[in-house]
Amino acid sequence: MCPARFNNKFKIPNALKIVFEQASVPLTLSSSLYEDFPLILVNKHFEKLTGFDSHDVIGQNCRFLQGDKTEPRARQALAKSISEQ
Repeated sequence: MCPARFNNKFKIPNALKIVFEQASVPLTLSSSLYEDFPLILVNKHFEKLTGFDSHDVIGQNCRFLQGDKTEPRARQALAKSISEQ
């Protein structure tokens, strides 16, 4: 979940925190209100899937998940699809 040092900065509603805690799938939430769309909330399933602790990823853009095996064409197609929304 969101580290305490960001609770005041990101103002995440308690109801949303509960949804994330009770979800049975990995979830992340980023904010367009801040430069570079940082992650502001992740759940325990995200931590288990990625091996990253929430304290290490909150405040970062999710690009840190891209590795050497990330396919550039797939990433570009996804970015194009999002920009067309």
